[in-house]
Amino acid sequence: MPISALLERPAGLEPFVESLMRDGYYRDFGRPKARMPQVPIVPSLGRPAAGGDALELADLALSRGDAFDASAQYRALLPKVHAAASVYVTLQLARAYRELGDRERAVPLLEATASGTGSSAWVAIAELAEIRAREIGGVAAARELAPRAGRRAELVVDHLIHTLPDDEAAVLLLDKAVRLSECEFAAQAYLLDPGLAEDERAPCPLAANEVRYRAVVVERVEGLVEYYDHLAPFVARWEALADAARGGSRDAEPWLVFAEEVSLLEPYARPSGQMYSLSAITSDALIVSAELALARRPPDERLLGRIHAVGERIELHDRNRVRRHIESLQRAYGAR
Repeated sequence: MPISALLERPAGLEPFVESLMRDGYYRDFGRPKARMPQVPIVPSLGRPAAGGDALELADLALSRGDAFDASAQYRALLPKVHAAASVYVTLQLARAYRELGDRERAVPLLEATASGTGSSAWVAIAELAEIRAREIGGVAAARELAPRAGRRAELVVDHLIHTLPDDEAAVLLLDKAVRLSECEFAAQAYLLDPGLAEDERAPCPLAANEVRYRAVVVERVEGLVEYYDHLAPFVARWEALADAARGGSRDAEPWLVFAEEVSLLEPYARPSGQMYSLSAITSDALIVSAELALARRPPDERLLGRIHAVGERIELHDRNRVRRHIESLQRAYGAR
C-alpha cells in the first residue's frame, strides 16, 4: 500500500465544535416539559415620611449590616412613632432581629404584622414562611401558614420555591404537582433534584422517566465533550505529520510518539463510548510509524518493540491489524 494512502486523517479524528455536538444531541432529546411557578411579588415597603430623620438613620444602620444598632434605634422609635409608621417600624425591627439570629423576638413581631392587612401583612407572611421552612421544612411551613395567608396560600408556596435551596424547592414543587395535578411542576422538581426521580413510587412517572433518561444523555454528552476536547490537539498534529511525510520525511518516531500519547486518552474514551474510535486512530498512527521504519534501506526495526507495546493497549481487532501489517512489511522488506 502506498504511504500516501495511510496518511489520510482517520474518521474518528475530526475537528471538534462543542456547540454543534451539544446541539446535535439535545436536538433529539431536549429538556422535559417542565415549569417553575412565577416569582411572587413581595413588595419592598417604602419608608413612611412620618418616621422622620430618626427612622431614616435606623434604616441606614440596617442596610449597612449593623443590625444591633438598627434594632436599638427601632425599639426606641416604636413607642413614639406616628401610627402611620408603626407597622413599618415593627417589620423593620423584626428584620433586624432576624439578622441577629434572634428568632424569639423576630417571630412575634412578624406574626403581629401578618395578622394585619395589605402589603405589610404579605411581607410578614413571606418572612415567617422563610423562618418556618428552615425549622420544619417548606411543605410543612406552607401548610401551617395557609390559613393565615388565605388567598395568598399558593403564593407562599411559590415564594419558598424561589428562595429555598434546590433540593428543598424540589420537594415543594413535587407537592405542588400532586396537589394541582400538574406534572410539569414534577418535571421541574426532578430537574432540580434528580435523586427524587429515582424513587420508583415517584409521582408523574413519565416526567421521572424523562428526567432519568435526560440525565443519561447529559452524562454521555459531557463525557464526549471532555473526550473530544482532549483529542482536539491531535487533529492538527496528524495533519502536520502527514504533510511532512508527503514532503519526503521518513521519520517514523514522531508517528509513534503520536500513537503513544493519543492512546493515553483511554480514561476519557472509555466512559464516553469512544474506545473503538481511539483504538483505530492509535493503530493507524502505529501502522504509519511501522511503514516508515521498515521502508528504509536497510529497514530500521528499533521502534518495533515500542510499537508492539502501544499495540497492547488497543482493541484486539486493531492490535491484530497492526501485527499483520508489520509482518507483511517484514516479508516485503526482508526485515527480521
